Amino acid sequence: MAVGYMVYAAIRVRLAQKKYRLLKLGRDGERIVGQELEKLRAHGYRVYHDFLGDKFNIDHIVIGPTGVFTINTKAFSKPKNPDAKIEYNGDVVTVPGTRLDRDPIAQAKAERDYIRKWIRENANRDAPVRPAIVFVGWYTAKQPEGAEVWVLNVMGLLSFVQNEHSALSQDDIVHICSIFETHILKRQRDLYDKLSPSWTT
Repeated sequence: MAVGYMVYAAIRVRLAQKKYRLLKLGRDGERIVGQELEKLRAHGYRVYHDFLGDKFNIDHIVIGPTGVFTINTKAFSKPKNPDAKIEYNGDVVTVPGTRLDRDPIAQAKAERDYIRKWIRENANRDAPVRPAIVFVGWYTAKQPEGAEVWVLNVMGLLSFVQNEHSALSQDDIVHICSIFETHILKRQRDLYDKLSPSWTT
């Protein structure tokens, strides 16, 4: 019986360690992408991190002269093969050595559609929204011509954002960002009120 408990405990510890590594990879990946995106502020862009939607969050949203961008961060351990890279044919993403539990392209499109609708309903604007998936620490294949979703690494992200052909006027940028910031402050207040203890007299 003691041996059985020890085996069970060892399995649980190993699973917990694996989960911790995955969480740490995801956290570090979001921080790396966030730090890179912050460089866009010097070029007239605004950057929002962990935007809360309806029961989900979007890792990063960028709003600026070339449009609105939803950024989904992916971080996976790389295989030992130094030539391993992310393949993308415009519809399907292939990650060597990793089985994806969700379709990242469908996820990115859903985030784009949500933000496009959100801006229309809350800011009364029709803004161009481009979805992107950023794989941290990987090489990515050349972006397919005309792909709906960008699949990039960190090094290529800023140039794609700044060279996008869409455009937003300064008035649209200011208006949409003010609505975003009001929404974010409200969500933060709601969260604070939920976590704060109730005091009665």
